[in-house]
Amino acid sequence: MSDRDHLPPSAAPQASWTREALDLARAYERAVIRSRTRAALAAKRARGERIGTLPYGYRLAADGLHLLADEAEQAVIVNVRRLAREGMSQRAIVIELATRGVVGRKGVPLQQTQVSRLLLRAAS
Repeated sequence: MSDRDHLPPSAAPQASWTREALDLARAYERAVIRSRTRAALAAKRARGERIGTLPYGYRLAADGLHLLADEAEQAVIVNVRRLAREGMSQRAIVIELATRGVVGRKGVPLQQTQVSRLLLRAAS
């Protein structure tokens, strides 16, 4: 239920003003959050810290900056590419990996979206 649902239809001018004031406040809050986020990321970048997630197949080196190949994940990537070359669909690849007990970083089987991303990254 939104703030708009609390106002009676007879309060049209007041409702319009209230709606616009609340919309403006929300827009301001979004702008402040966006600004703070950008400033925090810029500060991390200036300190040389890594920003963003790690690509599948890599792990962070001890220095916290560089990426090292993760051998287990690299083997999964090789298998995914091989299965795709053999003509398997992404859905079939997901089923095959699950059958083999292959899981992602969170301990759950890889999903079709992840397989798709691995294949797209391989193509680029």
